[in-house]
Amino acid sequence: CDDHVSLYQLTLERGTSLFKQVHQGFLPITNVDIISEMYECARHVLQNSGFHQYEVSNFSKNGAFSTHNLSYWQGSQYIGIGPGAHGRFVPRGDGRIHQEARIQTLEPDVWMKEVFAFGHGTRKQTPLRELDKLEEVLMLGLRMVVGITHQHWL
Repeated sequence: CDDHVSLYQLTLERGTSLFKQVHQGFLPITNVDIISEMYECARHVLQNSGFHQYEVSNFSKNGAFSTHNLSYWQGSQYIGIGPGAHGRFVPRGDGRIHQEARIQTLEPDVWMKEVFAFGHGTRKQTPLRELDKLEEVLMLGLRMVVGITHQHWL
């Protein structure tokens, strides 16, 4: 898409070759100051190219916001499918009305074995209390340029 850019730094994820190589000393960890300079440089390039920053890591032209990402930041329900995925939703069919946080197994091979053995690769499921949801709305809402309005708390 020519109208949207997500700008994230590379993160080390447990179970990956990169994680192992860095922790064994074969590859260096980039200096935090260099990472910050790279982020600021990229922001300026994007802004000079007509992109509007609407979230800490997201830029758009012509109102091309990522509805997928906005669902996270605005506290909407979403389902995570696949290794390492996470979701926040109200499970259907069991009479519950409270949202759950679910995390899928991180390692692809292990996740696939669990899917075949149990019908899913969910490693952890946690009921979310109202306070948990409010904390998430606060934390994630502060990532957005529009911030948090009183409507987020209704």
